[in-house]
Amino acid sequence: MTGVGGRTRPALRDRLAGHSVVVTGAGTAGDGVGNGQAVARLLAAQGAAVLCVDLHGDRAERVAQAIRDAGGTAAAHAGDVRDPRAASAMVAAAVDRFGTLTGLVCTVGVGGPSSVLAPPDPDPWADVLDVNVTGALHCIRAAAPALVAAGGGSVVTVGSTAGLRHYQPGALAYATSKAALSGLTLSVAGELGPHRVRANTVVIGQVWSPMVEAAAARQPDPDGYRDRRRRSGLIPDEGTPEDVADAVAFLVSDESRWITGQSLVVDGGATLTMR
Repeated sequence: MTGVGGRTRPALRDRLAGHSVVVTGAGTAGDGVGNGQAVARLLAAQGAAVLCVDLHGDRAERVAQAIRDAGGTAAAHAGDVRDPRAASAMVAAAVDRFGTLTGLVCTVGVGGPSSVLAPPDPDPWADVLDVNVTGALHCIRAAAPALVAAGGGSVVTVGSTAGLRHYQPGALAYATSKAALSGLTLSVAGELGPHRVRANTVVIGQVWSPMVEAAAARQPDPDGYRDRRRRSGLIPDEGTPEDVADAVAFLVSDESRWITGQSLVVDGGATLTMR
C-alpha cells in the first residue's frame, strides 16, 4: 500500500478482520487526502468494514468508493456531528450495514481565530468547541451501546499538540478544544473500561494535510512557514495523514487491548524540544 508520503506499508489485510468502524470526518475537499480519509482507507486495507461519515455526503462517497475499488468494504453516510440525532443515525447505519460496531474514530476538527486579548467579532469559540468536543461526545454517546453490545471495542479521538503547547496567539478556541479532547477521552475510558471498551487520543503535531496547506497559503511566507514546521521536531520532517492513520489503526486493533485512557503523541518529538 503506497501512502500519502510515497512510502510503502504492508497491507496487513487480516489485522482488522471482523472489525467494523465508524470514521467521522472521512471526506476531503478536492483531490487531497486528509487525516480522516487516510484513517478510513488504512483501516479498510487492514480488513475492517468502514462507514465513512462526513458532513458532505459526496466527499464521504468518494472515499468509500475508493475503498471498494481497492477491494475493501465501506459505505458512505452524510452526518453532522453537532447533532446528536445525526450521531445516532450514523451508528445505526453502521450496525445495520455491518451487523455490529467495534470502533469509532473521531477525526472531525475545525479552527478559527480566537483570542483573550482581542476577541474577533464574531468569536468562533462556541462553534469550535461545539464541533471538536461536543461533536465527539455526541458520537461517543451514540456508539457506546453498540460497542458494549459487541463485547468491547475502541474509541479513538484525534487531538493536537496545540492542546499541549502554545504555538501562536489567536488559537484560543482550537487549543482549548484539543486539550479538552484528552480529558473527555480519559473520562470515557473510565466509564466504558468495565465493558472492555477502550478510549484513547492520538495527539498529532506538524502533519501536512489539505487543511494545513490551506492555512499555510494564508501566511505571509508560506514556504518559510512550512520549513519551520519541518524543522520543529527531533525528527526533521513533517508528518503525513498516513502517519496519523498508522497510530489510529494500532489503537483500533486488538494489539492495543490493554491500552486505554492514553494520549499518544504523534509529532516527531516536537513537544520535547525548544526548537
